[in-house]
Amino acid sequence: MNTVITMFTLIVGMALGLIATIPDVPVAKLIIGLGAVGIAVPVLIYPFTYTLWLAIDLSVHPPDKAELAQADVAVSR
Repeated sequence: MNTVITMFTLIVGMALGLIATIPDVPVAKLIIGLGAVGIAVPVLIYPFTYTLWLAIDLSVHPPDKAELAQADVAVSR
């Protein structure tokens, strides 16, 4: 999920950057800006995408009674 959202952000940013600056595209500035976005976005959205992915995984593979009992024992310690 993190990769998909980051790639979508980079593609949209590149398209908007190209459209806004045609015909004189500042390639170096665009690469530096998109590189910064490519580093910052995954770090910033990681907690949200991890939580969303875990929610999807738990809805597809719900824990059985044995796993819930094991979790109760672990929490009660």
